[in-house]
Amino acid sequence: PGRLCVGSTCVTGCDPSHGCPTGQSCCGGACVETASNTAHCGRCDNLCAAANATAACTNGTCGVGVCNAPFADCNATAVDGCEVDTSTTVAHCGGCGRVCATPNGTPACVMGACGPGPCLAGYGNCDGVAPNGCETDTRTSTTHCGMCGNACTAGQLCIASACVTPNPTPALTTLTPPEVIRGTGASTLRITGMGFATGARVSFGTTTLTPTSVTATEVFVTLPVGELATPREVEVTVTNPAPGGGQSNALRFRVTH
Repeated sequence: PGRLCVGSTCVTGCDPSHGCPTGQSCCGGACVETASNTAHCGRCDNLCAAANATAACTNGTCGVGVCNAPFADCNATAVDGCEVDTSTTVAHCGGCGRVCATPNGTPACVMGACGPGPCLAGYGNCDGVAPNGCETDTRTSTTHCGMCGNACTAGQLCIASACVTPNPTPALTTLTPPEVIRGTGASTLRITGMGFATGARVSFGTTTLTPTSVTATEVFVTLPVGELATPREVEVTVTNPAPGGGQSNALRFRVTH
């Protein structure tokens, strides 16, 4: 019967008058070791195949031999062969069990190496270093405000991804008039100074008043009748809103007899 190539192995031929050596079986005219032959694994005509790999037959059972790069058999299950592409899979990047992680972002596996994928909203990979992921909070970073490389000018703040000039703390110089007689009807108080900002509020003692007009150097506010009914001295301050801002120095206003 001669020699044949079966399952990538040279084997002895067989027929009804020429049997096979002990431990071999006659399958399709060839003597094969069904314990290891991938074309007749465990029995005649049982062909081993493995996805993305060279198949193997061990002790009559089909299995995975050598995986084709970049694939790997990460679940150790022969049925699906080398099921993982380690060049792109974040859970097995470059090898089984090598998990990619990207702080503040979506991990990525590129050509078997971990790297940052898309960052979460409000974050950026501004240093270009993969292991620390999207390390920069672009909502508050004055050097990377809104996006990597967008630096705010000196003195500005980064608020909600935008460079903002903070409001100053106001300073008061005069009140006009500085006093009124009790029982006077609603009166307009003119406050002069510097650093007044849009949204400023006036504190008249413990009462907070909304100005009728605000410029950088003047604030006008109406004093309600009820605040002028009793003789007293009242501290007047102006407070600018955030960002920055704050409360001014106090000037005293008199309600006289």
